[in-house]
Amino acid sequence: MTTLLPRASRALPSARRLQRLVLNGLTYPHGVDGYRDAYRPAASAGRIHATVEAIVPQTPRAHTLLLRPETPIAFAPGQHLLVTCQVDGARQTRCYSLCDTPRRDDGRLEITVAHIPDGLVSSHLAGGGRAGVRVGDAVGISAPQGSDFVLPLPRPERLLLIGGGSGITPLRSMWRTMRAEGLGDRVTVLYYARTTTDALFLDELTDLPDAHVVLTREDGQDTGADGAPTGRFDPAHLTAIGIDPTTTDAFACGPPGLVDAVRAAWADAPDRLRTESFAPPVAPVGDDMPEGMLTFARTGRSAHNDGATLLEQAEASGLTPESGCRMGICHSCTTTKHAGAVRDIRTGEIDEREGCEVQLCISLPVGNVSLDL
Repeated sequence: MTTLLPRASRALPSARRLQRLVLNGLTYPHGVDGYRDAYRPAASAGRIHATVEAIVPQTPRAHTLLLRPETPIAFAPGQHLLVTCQVDGARQTRCYSLCDTPRRDDGRLEITVAHIPDGLVSSHLAGGGRAGVRVGDAVGISAPQGSDFVLPLPRPERLLLIGGGSGITPLRSMWRTMRAEGLGDRVTVLYYARTTTDALFLDELTDLPDAHVVLTREDGQDTGADGAPTGRFDPAHLTAIGIDPTTTDAFACGPPGLVDAVRAAWADAPDRLRTESFAPPVAPVGDDMPEGMLTFARTGRSAHNDGATLLEQAEASGLTPESGCRMGICHSCTTTKHAGAVRDIRTGEIDEREGCEVQLCISLPVGNVSLDL
């Protein structure tokens, strides 16, 4: 069902955004970030400078980066960073979960990056090769972000962490924190990976007192001896490891199929479950042909609406708006919409307000739209 939001009067920009607009105007055509990049290209686009102090292989396609920020950073288990680096001369930003406890005493941060085929940033950070990141290189990082998918205080009496693939990374921060606080006996981990080769942190999981690794595509995998879970997530797996969803707090992170199945299992106690998915939302495909024009007011460019997201159409028009996760999590692509209507591809809601901020990566134009790009 489509929900229409009421029209509102043109909103005034925030003081911070107004300041940035003035600075960008004074430094046209490069903008503030352009001049900072020329001075400190590796990390100037991030709010905090961080040095790569170690690169630890986890699997053939995933590496953990140990980062030393220029100033100490406090974070909550489950939060993520925006990581900015220079790839082929252009600034790129992506979202990565912090995967170690904030209680470590050396001040370093850990992120684990899985190499995605044809992934521009993941290839740079985890793909290796002469053009990839090296020990001693600098990256830019944001302050830790996210408030919904974090380990709560006080700590749960019973906690289940359900991860799939690289979705295990924020959960690792949680179980390491619980163990550092002497609460490791409260934690159960249920992790789904395709094969042992794909499984992240396998040695560490093996050492946990109550962890269950389910290999969904391993030839000759365990067929269920001793009641061990096998195959893709199923509510029966919870019974097999002694979990009652109505009395257990849980976090789930991974592919949409896994997260949706876990939500269904917690249907009678949804307040006990927190979820996060690493897959970007998919724009709906309809019978109607896209209509209207996109106007990029600051650059004077325009383009016919082709039905893709605002971010994709801006990039196809030769613009390089700041972006990160490309799935509506990090908000780094937020831009002012001067006029027109956009549809949120996650919810279907249509926003017709003028002068409001929209996330380019999860917004589809509905007719004519003017953006501050």
